[in-house]
Amino acid sequence: MKISIIGSGTVGYAVGKGFSEFGHDVLFCDVSEKRMGKLKEIGENAICENKVRDITFIAVPAPTKNDGTIELRYLTDALRDVGVQLREREDYPHIVIKSTILPHLLRGKLIPLLEETSRKKVSEDFGFCYNPEFLREKHAQEDFMHPDRIILGACDTRTAKTLEELYRPFDAPIYQVGLEEAAMAKYVANNFLSTKISYFNEMYLIAKEWGIDPDMVSTLVKADRRISEYGTVGGREFGGRCLPKDLNAFLHFSNKKNNPKILQAVKQVNDKMKDSKHRRDIEVD
Repeated sequence: MKISIIGSGTVGYAVGKGFSEFGHDVLFCDVSEKRMGKLKEIGENAICENKVRDITFIAVPAPTKNDGTIELRYLTDALRDVGVQLREREDYPHIVIKSTILPHLLRGKLIPLLEETSRKKVSEDFGFCYNPEFLREKHAQEDFMHPDRIILGACDTRTAKTLEELYRPFDAPIYQVGLEEAAMAKYVANNFLSTKISYFNEMYLIAKEWGIDPDMVSTLVKADRRISEYGTVGGREFGGRCLPKDLNAFLHFSNKKNNPKILQAVKQVNDKMKDSKHRRDIEVD
């Protein structure tokens, strides 16, 4: 299968490298000449332009602005390039979004943009799928090759079957779901991790105030088989590229119709932990 990766950063490179391990012809695409130069140096097929192939994965950044809205310009720029190329295609390419995006934007903005620029129709002339990735930044390649589950939110059965076949070599259950469910699952998973970290940070602060050893408490709690070790060591806010931005974006999204008090508290605790008098020097995975 000929695959292109648009956006060849941490996620995009892990995805492309992973599929190349299974014998697929992978082309890395990115606007960064520096990044593409480094990939070429290590023998990867890389170009500084966006290219549509049999399957095109889009893994460009989708950062969150200060007001909680998502900065879509990287994604919309990529989709415009893809749409223009789709005009000339006589086959049935599959466009797969990896970038984290809110559920309502897929049918509300991204698909209409593709249809407008391509002058074609999704599920008639090309396939479309949302396929979220659950990677830790420091272990991206390992996590891609050994996923807990694979979620495919395809618009049509042809794309669903093609991607299921593509992922078949991976030892993980494959879930075929709707677009919105696939997108929502990514946010729910990441926000749960944020919630768990903030919960143990709050317990850490309470234990310290009462002269109780928070690390011993953590050790005793995570011995419960229902509670995994991740996020159980208090003393440090969650950071990185994903958890803070996804929490802020989802709060902005959910505040329109709901009052997500738990997630609001998660953010408050995390902001509090940024204070040097509360935090300690520990590594958060």
